Parts: sequence; structure tokens; C-alpha cells
Amino acid sequence: MKQGIVVVCAMVFLLSVPTGRAQQTQPSDSINLANGFTMRPTGGIDVGELYAEVVEFGTDWKETEEHDVFNPDVTTPDANTHVATGDFKTPGGTFTLTEHITAIDGGISFTADVKSDTDIQANELSLGIQLPVTAVGGKQITIDGEAVTMPMEPAKKGAAQFFDKEDAHEIDIPTPTGTLTVTGKFTMIVQDDREWGDNRYAVRMQFTPGTGAIKESKIDVQMKWAPKAK
Repeated sequence: MKQGIVVVCAMVFLLSVPTGRAQQTQPSDSINLANGFTMRPTGGIDVGELYAEVVEFGTDWKETEEHDVFNPDVTTPDANTHVATGDFKTPGGTFTLTEHITAIDGGISFTADVKSDTDIQANELSLGIQLPVTAVGGKQITIDGEAVTMPMEPAKKGAAQFFDKEDAHEIDIPTPTGTLTVTGKFTMIVQDDREWGDNRYAVRMQFTPGTGAIKESKIDVQMKWAPKAK
């Protein structure tokens, strides 16, 4: 696995190739959530050209992606809510992952929490969003009002990470079919995954806590989708 370390703003992130790549085409048995959002049987979220899922990096920076290990039981406590619960197995141990997705005006409220009987050492635990180069390449996303250009040319080897921020609150991602707005409170990075053969960028938002010995951790965001007028 190719990897390189970048130190930015006292935060250390390792840039690594996913060990199992998620398919961009959403499966036919996805669950319709609300407002253009669907959930795959393995817990990942699709909207427009974008895909979001939980990812974990162990102490050796081996990545575990949700679609490879999560086969949840899904319940519907009410007409607007879906709850997905199951084992999230990593080389360092197994978490119980629970996702709560509730329909809100224009989108969904998404909460994911993990729990384990013992501490599991992790270099990073995040909610990652995949941004295809074909959808956003050469365009700008905004993070707390700051424009971030998604480079058309692939990053030089070892320089895939091109933005990071602690205590971020809002990410706006325009695509050809609409704009995704994510709000919450998180440490995050933006990375070019083409160094490892994936034609996409990645936005990763850390759980709290998102590194170190993790026994319980959580991320809570709202995602809203504004379709482009036809």
C-alpha cells in the first residue's frame, strides 16, 4: 500500500490508498431515505454523484471502508427515520456501528456512533465523502465560506492532501446535478485520491474522538441537497 505522511497545522494525516474501493454506481436495492438521499445495504449514503461512508485507519494506516465490512440490520422506528446497526470489523478490533438517519427539510440528519468493549487504537476514524473528478474537477467547493479549488491535474506523489481544517462547520459541494451542504462540527481534510488510481477526491470529517484509543466515538451532521433546476 502506497502512503506518505503530511504534517499540517499540528495535525498528522497519512495519505493512503483504500484497500477496497466503493462502487460509484449505487445498487438497485438501496433504501430511499428522503430528498434525493438513498442508503446502500452496507450503510453508505448516495446523493447525486456523491457517496459517503464511514472509514477507519488502523495504526499501520490500513484503511477499513464501511462497504467492505458492514452488513447492518435496518429498522424504521417511524416513517422518517432509519437506524442501521451492526459490526464494523477492523484489524484492530470490532466496533458496533449505529447510524441514525432522519429526514429533515431538504435533506437528512445523519448520526453515526461506534462502541467497543475495549479500546481500539486508530490513526483516524472519519465519515468520508467521495467526489468524482468527472463531477467536480476544476471546480470549487467551499468550507466555512473559503473557496477550495479541486485541481484538474493530479497532485504530485506525496502531496495528495491539499486542504485541512480544525473546527470546521460547513462544507458546500456543487456538482452538475445539485449542491450538497454538510453542516456540523468536525476536523476535516480534502485529498486527491488519483495517486492511487481512484479518479476522485475525498473529503474526510473526523468522528469525536477521531484518533487514538477509541472505545466510544460519534459524528453528527446534517446533509442537505439542492437539486439543480432543470
